[in-house]
Amino acid sequence: MRTIIADSETTGTGQDAEIIEAAWLILPGTPEEFIALAKPLALPFYHQRFQPSCSIELGAMATHNIIPSDLDGMAASSLFEFEEEVEFLIGHNIDFDHRIFGEPDVKRICTLALSRWLFPEMDNHKQTTMIYFIGSTIGNLGWARNMVQNAHSALADVKCCAILLKFLLLEIKKRDLCIDTWDQVLLLSDCARIPTVMGFGKHKGEPISDVPSSYVKWYRGQAETDQYVLEAFKRAGK
Repeated sequence: MRTIIADSETTGTGQDAEIIEAAWLILPGTPEEFIALAKPLALPFYHQRFQPSCSIELGAMATHNIIPSDLDGMAASSLFEFEEEVEFLIGHNIDFDHRIFGEPDVKRICTLALSRWLFPEMDNHKQTTMIYFIGSTIGNLGWARNMVQNAHSALADVKCCAILLKFLLLEIKKRDLCIDTWDQVLLLSDCARIPTVMGFGKHKGEPISDVPSSYVKWYRGQAETDQYVLEAFKRAGK
């Protein structure tokens, strides 16, 4: 079974968004093997663009800079097939890409959640911000600028995510936490996803512990809920 870092570009962000670009890097069997790689960006990779059946939203174009003519002659989005035999899917805000990939039965490791957990003092935790943060720690912002110049291209993003993942794993090791296996990294990622502050709704910005029980009861009754928010309520004794 494989571990991959993956990213997608799409026609938009709605439920009916279609994939127009996909990329992933195939990682070694263990986190330690990945950390030890001298050239992590030279890993085997997949990269392909697709022709959607719907128009690309202008906001999406402004993000990934893919225009319709770039996709002339490409295979239809409906022909996209996710990598076989994947056990761990890694990415920045990976839940979005997981949905775009058709919600395959895989374990998801989120570098966005890990970034927020390890460096809560950051003003934001976008992948490009984290690359600049890495650049600042090594005293080379020029390197960071070069890395993010093609940000929001799927292949460029998975390469940036590989650099970020290695940085995060090294930080985790500094804190004497065990990451001998990807399952152990997954456990940390899942713990990092559990919020301490409400991120939406009328109680946005309030500590989870201060959210009224009446709101918690209402939220639990909704058709769509976030499992990590529910876990946060449970841990707060709500």
